[in-house]
Amino acid sequence: MRIGIAHLEYSRRKGIERNAAELADRLAQRGHEVHFHCATWIDAARSKVRFHKVPTLDVVNSSRILSFAVLARRSIQRAQYDVTHSQGGVIGCDVITVQSCHQAALNLLRSLKGRMIRSRMNFGIADRIRLKIESENYGRRRYKKIIAVSDGVKREIMEYYNVPEEDIALIPNGVDLSEFNPGLREKFWGSVRKKLGLSVDDFVLIFVANEFDRKGLEFIVRALSIPKLKEVKVLV
Repeated sequence: MRIGIAHLEYSRRKGIERNAAELADRLAQRGHEVHFHCATWIDAARSKVRFHKVPTLDVVNSSRILSFAVLARRSIQRAQYDVTHSQGGVIGCDVITVQSCHQAALNLLRSLKGRMIRSRMNFGIADRIRLKIESENYGRRRYKKIIAVSDGVKREIMEYYNVPEEDIALIPNGVDLSEFNPGLREKFWGSVRKKLGLSVDDFVLIFVANEFDRKGLEFIVRALSIPKLKEVKVLV
Protein backbone atom coordinates (compact mmCIF):
# COMPACT_ATOMS: atom_id res chain seq x y z
CA MET A 1 0.00 0.00 0.00
CA ARG A 2 0.92 3.64 -0.43
CA ILE A 3 0.58 5.17 3.05
CA GLY A 4 0.74 8.82 4.10
CA ILE A 5 1.54 9.67 7.74
CA ALA A 6 1.40 13.19 9.16
CA HIS A 7 2.97 14.24 12.46
CA LEU A 8 4.78 17.39 13.55
CA GLU A 9 8.09 15.63 14.23
CA TYR A 10 9.77 12.35 13.30
CA SER A 11 12.14 11.29 16.08
CA ARG A 12 12.70 8.71 18.80
CA ARG A 13 13.30 11.24 21.57
CA LYS A 14 9.70 11.85 22.67
CA GLY A 15 6.75 9.57 23.33
CA ILE A 16 4.19 10.27 20.61
CA GLU A 17 6.92 11.15 18.12
CA ARG A 18 8.56 7.79 18.69
CA ASN A 19 5.24 6.02 18.24
CA ALA A 20 4.71 7.72 14.88
CA ALA A 21 8.28 7.03 13.76
CA GLU A 22 8.20 3.36 14.79
CA LEU A 23 4.86 2.85 13.06
CA ALA A 24 6.17 4.38 9.84
CA ASP A 25 9.37 2.33 9.92
CA ARG A 26 7.60 -0.95 10.67
CA LEU A 27 5.17 -0.40 7.80
CA ALA A 28 8.06 0.43 5.44
CA GLN A 29 9.95 -2.69 6.55
CA ARG A 30 6.90 -4.75 5.61
CA GLY A 31 7.14 -3.50 2.04
CA HIS A 32 4.66 -0.62 2.07
CA GLU A 33 5.50 2.71 0.43
CA VAL A 34 5.42 5.07 3.41
CA HIS A 35 5.51 8.85 3.17
CA PHE A 36 5.97 10.94 6.34
CA HIS A 37 4.80 14.57 6.28
CA CYS A 38 6.45 16.53 9.11
CA ALA A 39 8.11 19.83 10.05
CA THR A 40 11.36 18.20 11.21
CA TRP A 41 12.92 14.75 11.18
CA ILE A 42 15.93 13.34 13.04
CA ASP A 43 17.26 9.82 13.72
CA ALA A 44 16.18 8.90 10.19
CA ALA A 45 19.44 7.88 8.54
CA ARG A 46 18.50 4.19 8.24
CA SER A 47 14.79 4.69 7.66
CA LYS A 48 13.14 3.50 4.45
CA VAL A 49 10.44 6.14 4.89
CA ARG A 50 10.16 9.02 2.40
CA PHE A 51 10.01 12.43 4.08
CA HIS A 52 8.09 15.54 3.02
CA LYS A 53 8.86 18.89 4.62
CA VAL A 54 5.82 20.76 5.95
CA PRO A 55 6.62 24.45 6.64
CA THR A 56 5.43 25.83 9.98
CA LEU A 57 5.26 29.21 11.70
CA ASP A 58 7.64 28.70 14.61
CA VAL A 59 7.03 32.04 16.37
CA VAL A 60 5.35 30.38 19.37
CA ASN A 61 4.10 26.87 20.09
CA SER A 62 0.49 27.71 19.21
CA SER A 63 1.43 29.06 15.77
CA ARG A 64 3.48 25.95 15.09
CA ILE A 65 0.62 23.62 16.04
CA LEU A 66 -1.95 25.54 13.99
CA SER A 67 0.20 26.04 10.90
CA PHE A 68 1.15 22.36 10.84
CA ALA A 69 -2.48 21.25 11.22
CA VAL A 70 -3.44 23.35 8.17
CA LEU A 71 -0.41 22.86 5.93
CA ALA A 72 0.11 19.16 6.66
CA ARG A 73 -3.48 18.49 5.69
CA ARG A 74 -2.92 20.23 2.36
CA SER A 75 0.37 18.39 1.86
CA ILE A 76 -1.07 14.95 2.52
CA GLN A 77 -4.24 15.57 0.48
CA ARG A 78 -2.23 16.49 -2.63
CA ALA A 79 -0.76 12.99 -2.79
CA GLN A 80 -2.60 9.85 -3.84
CA TYR A 81 -2.50 7.56 -0.78
CA ASP A 82 -4.38 4.35 -0.13
CA VAL A 83 -4.64 5.33 3.53
CA THR A 84 -3.62 8.34 5.63
CA HIS A 85 -2.76 8.38 9.31
CA SER A 86 -2.08 10.92 12.06
CA GLN A 87 -1.64 11.03 15.82
CA GLY A 88 -4.45 13.58 16.05
CA GLY A 89 -2.60 16.76 15.09
CA VAL A 90 -4.07 16.95 11.58
CA ILE A 91 -7.75 17.09 10.65
CA GLY A 92 -9.30 14.48 8.43
CA CYS A 93 -6.92 11.52 8.11
CA ASP A 94 -8.37 8.07 7.49
CA VAL A 95 -6.93 6.60 10.69
CA ILE A 96 -6.19 8.55 13.87
CA THR A 97 -4.20 7.10 16.76
CA VAL A 98 -5.32 8.77 19.99
CA GLN A 99 -2.66 8.85 22.70
CA SER A 100 -4.74 11.10 24.99
CA CYS A 101 -7.89 13.22 25.04
CA HIS A 102 -6.92 16.87 25.55
CA GLN A 103 -10.38 17.87 26.76
CA ALA A 104 -10.25 15.21 29.47
CA ALA A 105 -6.76 16.32 30.47
CA LEU A 106 -7.82 19.96 30.87
CA ASN A 107 -10.85 18.96 32.92
CA LEU A 108 -8.59 16.93 35.20
CA LEU A 109 -6.30 19.94 35.67
CA ARG A 110 -9.33 21.99 36.68
CA SER A 111 -10.16 19.45 39.37
CA LEU A 112 -6.63 19.75 40.78
CA LYS A 113 -6.87 23.51 41.36
CA GLY A 114 -4.86 24.59 44.40
CA ARG A 115 -2.85 21.34 44.47
CA MET A 116 -0.83 21.54 41.28
CA ILE A 117 2.90 21.92 40.87
CA ARG A 118 2.38 24.31 37.97
CA SER A 119 -0.92 26.13 37.47
CA ARG A 120 -2.50 25.87 34.02
CA MET A 121 -6.03 26.86 34.90
CA ASN A 122 -6.25 29.51 32.18
CA PHE A 123 -6.61 27.92 28.76
CA GLY A 124 -3.84 29.05 26.46
CA ILE A 125 -4.08 29.54 22.72
CA ALA A 126 -2.36 26.18 22.12
CA ASP A 127 -4.99 24.47 24.28
CA ARG A 128 -7.80 26.05 22.27
CA ILE A 129 -6.21 24.95 19.02
CA ARG A 130 -5.82 21.37 20.25
CA LEU A 131 -9.45 21.33 21.40
CA LYS A 132 -10.60 22.63 18.02
CA ILE A 133 -8.64 19.91 16.20
CA GLU A 134 -10.10 17.27 18.52
CA SER A 135 -13.62 18.59 17.98
CA GLU A 136 -13.20 18.55 14.20
CA ASN A 137 -11.68 15.07 14.13
CA TYR A 138 -13.86 13.27 16.65
CA GLY A 139 -16.97 15.41 17.11
CA ARG A 140 -17.52 15.81 13.37
CA ARG A 141 -16.38 12.25 12.50
CA ARG A 142 -13.49 13.32 10.28
CA TYR A 143 -12.01 9.82 10.22
CA LYS A 144 -12.64 6.27 9.03
CA LYS A 145 -11.24 4.58 12.14
CA ILE A 146 -9.83 5.63 15.51
CA ILE A 147 -7.13 3.70 17.36
CA ALA A 148 -7.11 4.27 21.14
CA VAL A 149 -3.96 3.24 22.99
CA SER A 150 -5.78 2.43 26.24
CA ASP A 151 -9.24 1.67 27.54
CA GLY A 152 -9.16 4.98 29.44
CA VAL A 153 -8.49 6.98 26.27
CA LYS A 154 -11.25 5.06 24.48
CA ARG A 155 -13.76 5.94 27.22
CA GLU A 156 -12.74 9.62 27.18
CA ILE A 157 -13.17 9.96 23.41
CA MET A 158 -16.59 8.31 23.66
CA GLU A 159 -17.63 10.51 26.61
CA TYR A 160 -16.46 13.91 25.39
CA TYR A 161 -17.12 13.55 21.67
CA ASN A 162 -19.90 10.93 21.49
CA VAL A 163 -17.81 8.69 19.27
CA PRO A 164 -19.54 5.32 18.70
CA GLU A 165 -17.68 2.43 20.30
CA GLU A 166 -17.61 0.53 17.03
CA ASP A 167 -15.54 3.34 15.48
CA ILE A 168 -12.67 2.68 17.91
CA ALA A 169 -10.07 -0.09 17.86
CA LEU A 170 -8.15 -0.59 21.12
CA ILE A 171 -4.45 -1.19 20.36
CA PRO A 172 -1.96 -0.49 23.19
CA ASN A 173 1.44 0.92 22.26
CA GLY A 174 4.07 -1.77 21.67
CA VAL A 175 7.54 -2.19 23.12
CA ASP A 176 10.73 -2.85 21.17
CA LEU A 177 12.12 -5.79 23.15
CA SER A 178 15.50 -5.54 21.42
CA GLU A 179 15.95 -2.16 23.11
CA PHE A 180 13.98 -2.56 26.34
CA ASN A 181 14.65 -5.84 28.13
CA PRO A 182 16.06 -7.23 31.41
CA GLY A 183 19.36 -8.13 29.74
CA LEU A 184 20.12 -4.52 28.93
CA ARG A 185 19.10 -3.49 32.45
CA GLU A 186 21.72 -5.84 33.88
CA LYS A 187 24.32 -4.58 31.41
CA PHE A 188 23.92 -0.86 32.15
CA TRP A 189 22.56 -0.85 35.72
CA GLY A 190 25.89 -0.25 37.46
CA SER A 191 27.34 2.30 35.02
CA VAL A 192 24.18 4.40 34.94
CA ARG A 193 23.97 4.50 38.74
CA LYS A 194 27.61 5.57 38.93
CA LYS A 195 27.03 8.32 36.37
CA LEU A 196 24.04 9.64 38.36
CA GLY A 197 25.79 9.46 41.73
CA LEU A 198 23.62 6.63 43.04
CA SER A 199 24.94 3.78 45.14
CA VAL A 200 24.17 0.12 44.48
CA ASP A 201 22.04 0.08 47.64
CA ASP A 202 19.83 3.07 46.76
CA PHE A 203 16.16 2.31 46.13
CA VAL A 204 15.30 4.33 43.03
CA LEU A 205 12.01 5.30 41.40
CA ILE A 206 12.00 6.74 37.87
CA PHE A 207 9.31 9.08 36.51
CA VAL A 208 9.53 9.31 32.71
CA ALA A 209 7.01 11.90 31.53
CA ASN A 210 6.17 15.52 31.01
CA GLU A 211 2.84 17.11 32.02
CA PHE A 212 3.75 16.75 35.70
CA ASP A 213 0.35 18.00 36.92
CA ARG A 214 -1.77 15.52 35.00
CA LYS A 215 0.56 12.57 35.53
CA GLY A 216 0.87 13.00 39.28
CA LEU A 217 4.47 13.94 40.07
CA GLU A 218 3.20 16.01 42.99
CA PHE A 219 1.93 12.91 44.75
CA ILE A 220 5.28 11.14 44.41
CA VAL A 221 7.00 14.15 45.94
CA ARG A 222 4.46 14.23 48.78
CA ALA A 223 4.90 10.53 49.45
CA LEU A 224 8.62 11.03 50.06
CA SER A 225 7.77 12.72 53.36
CA ILE A 226 6.51 9.39 54.72
CA PRO A 227 9.22 8.16 57.15
CA LYS A 228 9.52 4.72 55.51
CA LEU A 229 10.19 6.39 52.13
CA LYS A 230 12.64 9.10 53.17
CA GLU A 231 15.60 7.14 51.76
CA VAL A 232 13.96 6.60 48.35
CA LYS A 233 15.57 8.42 45.42
CA VAL A 234 13.42 9.72 42.54
CA LEU A 235 14.69 10.39 39.02
CA VAL A 236 12.46 12.65 36.92
